[in-house]
Amino acid sequence: MAFSLLSFLGGAAGAGSQILDERRDQKRRDDVTAEQRQWQIATEARQANANRKSQRDADKRQLDDLMEEAALHFNEDQMKYLGGQGKAGLSLAITRAKELSPYGIKGADILKLPSINSGKDMPTGADLSKSMRLTDLLAPVPTASKMYTGNSFEGLAIHAMENLRVATTEEEKTMWENQLVEANNLLAGKNNKNEFKDTAIKTAVQTTDAIVNNALLDANLAQMSLDKQMVVRREGNQADVFNTIGRAYTNILSNPAMESNSVLKDFVTKKQIELSSDIINFKNTSESNYNKFINASEQLKNMSNKDEGYEELTDTVNALRPASDRYEPFNPAEPLTLEQVKDPSKYMKYSPNTTIQVLDESTGTYKHIIRTSNGILVVHA
Repeated sequence: MAFSLLSFLGGAAGAGSQILDERRDQKRRDDVTAEQRQWQIATEARQANANRKSQRDADKRQLDDLMEEAALHFNEDQMKYLGGQGKAGLSLAITRAKELSPYGIKGADILKLPSINSGKDMPTGADLSKSMRLTDLLAPVPTASKMYTGNSFEGLAIHAMENLRVATTEEEKTMWENQLVEANNLLAGKNNKNEFKDTAIKTAVQTTDAIVNNALLDANLAQMSLDKQMVVRREGNQADVFNTIGRAYTNILSNPAMESNSVLKDFVTKKQIELSSDIINFKNTSESNYNKFINASEQLKNMSNKDEGYEELTDTVNALRPASDRYEPFNPAEPLTLEQVKDPSKYMKYSPNTTIQVLDESTGTYKHIIRTSNGILVVHA
């Protein structure tokens, strides 16, 4: 059979052309596929960015909502700290605030931020907070064993008094004092003669005694009796006792839970008046003992040891001497004014329980102050 070179070359050329066409088609398909892939990747990236932005916006809205809710329970300094705790921290703090609300624990008592009163080189309270867990800073929720399960307001007050007596932390003491005040509010109703009910008056008396005694125990001005039921006040610190009782009365009346119609408010206000009278009597006794000492001393100077009554008068002078040391009359040579005693250095040389006569320059009259361990009481006579 004859071989045709032209036919062979023609067939080869056709086959080559087909191969080139297929390659071009494949390249076009590859280009389209690559373009589609890039478009798909870009689309997915845009969608992912949009999703992330949407999530960020949702997170920000949720964080803003939590911050707004937290601001209902916490003060500005606390909010600065909580703002750095994220959603989880804010949610925990809000939950704890709601849990503690029924116990009267609010505001700064919920979250205790550490503080330092020192030089600039010391860490700040905020620095310390960063190294402490939020759970360590939040006030604890009372355990079930401390929950009141009775059904009377008087019982609730008694329950709170007992828990206040055994409380060991400031948070617990604040909580039970608030519970006491709220229980008294609930007992504030009057009878058909428009008089406070006996149970309300009795509870107000017990509440006041419980809070005052707790304050005295904290100040180491009293101790429990052997049966752990009665508070025995220590002798020799009467000025500090006055000061501590006065602060306790003020704290009761300024308690956020206090209501204007509470018998407790009426009772404590009367107790403040009684305390003021006790302070005035303390001043009067100090001044009287000093004058008696001066008079007896002058009489003794004019007697000889052979005179009748000399020994008795000597005993009187000796007995009055310690008491006379607790009174300092106004000294014109070194005048001390009511304005000057705002400076502690002006009265620190006097011993606690000393009554000091000062000049009130605004009225030109003499007044008295009583030195306490860490300050003074102004006698309003």
